[in-house]
Amino acid sequence: MDAGKPTLSEPARAALAAGNLLEAIRIVREDSGLGLREAKELVEAHAAGRSESLSTQDAASTDLPLAAIAFLEQGQLIAAVRATRGRSGIGLKDAKDRVDRYLAEHAGTRQRFQGRVAAERARWRSLALLLLVAAVLAWLALRG
Repeated sequence: MDAGKPTLSEPARAALAAGNLLEAIRIVREDSGLGLREAKELVEAHAAGRSESLSTQDAASTDLPLAAIAFLEQGQLIAAVRATRGRSGIGLKDAKDRVDRYLAEHAGTRQRFQGRVAAERARWRSLALLLLVAAVLAWLALRG
């Protein structure tokens, strides 16, 4: 892992080194407030030696909680706004503005966010097309 990438606390790394993935995930969740999936992905990325974790500079240069930044990295805007509201106690509009400001100021996170959103849209389009084809084939089978 790159030294500029944070990541797991020492107890989480020790649990991972001991082969206890679940304990490492639990520790990451407690330390960061991340959800189960995000914590699991972070721990697995660390275990695989990938640098998919959040940058320390991104987390330190904003008033967004780490969990909100993690949600943005996953392309989940609504979850990021919820995490921002939950951690800071601000209103919906203020939380949304804060998340938008963060995306505007952090090009790397914005690009990853947009990439995740585009990939998710493409996945849904593919699924819709598949369902449409299945419906047409079913209709043709019933007709003839």
